[in-house]
Amino acid sequence: MLNSSWFFIETLHRLFILPTFLAGTIAVGLYINKGLRLPTTRLILLYLIFLPAYWTLTVQLHRWRTSRNAKRLGVKLPHTISGKRLGNLDLLRRLLGGLLRGYIGDIVDTVLDEEGVNTIKVSLLWSDVIFTRDPEVIKFVLSTGFDNFGKGPRAKVLGEGFLEPGIFAVDNPLAKYHRGILRPYFARERITDFKHFLQYTDKMLRILCNVADADEPCDIQEVFERFTLDAAGAFLFGSPDLNTLNLPLTRAGEPGASMGLYTGFVKGFEEAKNVLEMRRTSNIYAWTATQFFYNPMDEPAKLVSDYAEPLIKRAMEKRRVKEGDTDADEPECFIDHLILSMGHDTAGIKTQLVNVMLAARDTTAVLLAFVVYLLSVHPEVMEKLRSEILGAYSFEGIPTFEDMKGLKYLRAVINEALRLFPPVPINSRTSLRPCVVPTNDPQDGPFYIPKNVRFVYSTISLHRRSDFWGEDAEVFNPERWLDPIRSRKIASEPFNFIPFNAGPRICVGQQFAYNQASFVLIRLLQTFDQFTLVQDQSVSQNNLPPAEWKHSKGRKSEEKIWPQSSVTLFSKASVWVKLRRVADRVSKK
Repeated sequence: MLNSSWFFIETLHRLFILPTFLAGTIAVGLYINKGLRLPTTRLILLYLIFLPAYWTLTVQLHRWRTSRNAKRLGVKLPHTISGKRLGNLDLLRRLLGGLLRGYIGDIVDTVLDEEGVNTIKVSLLWSDVIFTRDPEVIKFVLSTGFDNFGKGPRAKVLGEGFLEPGIFAVDNPLAKYHRGILRPYFARERITDFKHFLQYTDKMLRILCNVADADEPCDIQEVFERFTLDAAGAFLFGSPDLNTLNLPLTRAGEPGASMGLYTGFVKGFEEAKNVLEMRRTSNIYAWTATQFFYNPMDEPAKLVSDYAEPLIKRAMEKRRVKEGDTDADEPECFIDHLILSMGHDTAGIKTQLVNVMLAARDTTAVLLAFVVYLLSVHPEVMEKLRSEILGAYSFEGIPTFEDMKGLKYLRAVINEALRLFPPVPINSRTSLRPCVVPTNDPQDGPFYIPKNVRFVYSTISLHRRSDFWGEDAEVFNPERWLDPIRSRKIASEPFNFIPFNAGPRICVGQQFAYNQASFVLIRLLQTFDQFTLVQDQSVSQNNLPPAEWKHSKGRKSEEKIWPQSSVTLFSKASVWVKLRRVADRVSKK
């Protein structure tokens, strides 16, 4: 199995082995034939001469073969851009700077707009990367040409020690095996049982009511992260003891203070996410080289294991005791389901739990945080949504799956938030074999790509294309989902809206996320009638959107928070709001 150390050796061997062999061959030949013994400095000089020569020859040969294969197939190569520095270092710096520190997705749109295309290829440090917002290209990568693409070795290495070999870090046939295990547990009967939602939602509401009564600002992003983590712990582990909602909330002006309160599994989980982000944003050769000496994932992974493994073993023992009991075939929680599916593979079960926990926690927390943000700056939408909710449930009614389906405006609000702020705004795949990729652009036509090309597709750019979504593409407008003409258009071209990915690897928990978010929003708007964004008063100036954004085009010029992406989307310095309780409910209490 590929790990980070072997990845480093396998990837960089071409920098050392053949150039060193050629330099050594010449040195040995000179010694045998001429009796000359080259000093070390001369050997190093020979190596430094052969290295760029060998590298240049390798790159040019690869480009020639790629061009020849494209001509043979009668198609073009993708539109290519080049920088002014060796290895396109200037482009790499610009792209990485935009992706990591700019408005999420903006740098992709800027570069594509400059070139007047929707797909480009750039060679970054001599490795080909394609950036696209073309729905036809994305459709081919995720669906119609699915077998030609995968997560690739990079994803396996990034997730090493935490996610790998789980569903987020593997390709077929292992990915198909994992999905086969997960899908039955997310069947309709289970994800429409809202008892876990109710228990943890009511607990969260009590906390938010105390904050509202004290007239204090609240980091709603943090609250939702804690809520989804606690609820996921009960749903997946069958364990109600994560209790992150019991910890003191972060106060304005104290960013990240609550992290120091986390212990055990939660501490390990959060620190492991930080390591994943460090790996994602660092040069892969740099951090894989350090793994020979120190692996920062070891400690958080141990904390996760120390919590999860005893739970798994207790569940295994409980199931062994119940053998022969006909009721034992019905899993009580996700661990039970995994034991039924995977037997006594403790390590495999733990990896599945971590992968699903990451998705179950982050996807819904991101969605809820950005819905509250959008409602805080669009009070007219908040008022209309509350009217629909109160018309169905009044102030106390408990939502069920069947009657929740009738709340069309709620679904429209959620979809519009997912469109503008998809949980995974930038995603990627790697070509596993050479193939011809179709496009939506008749001028460019289909193009050829070889093996090992990384495809970066910008979901957030796709979701904001004005040629599909209209001139108001960057405007928060839930009404678009209720317009019969627009909704038919969206349904007829589903690859223009992919908040949960698409194709054979579409998120198995998407309906779970919809149900949980809907339930929470109903209960939230039954309790509060106003969200006021107080970002300016709650975070430091360097965590607010930069002043120069006001001169940009689109919603970037009006954004009140700073959307960024790590494993998933988040708001830099969180989302700070003040909540106002409904007067009727306050008087009742």
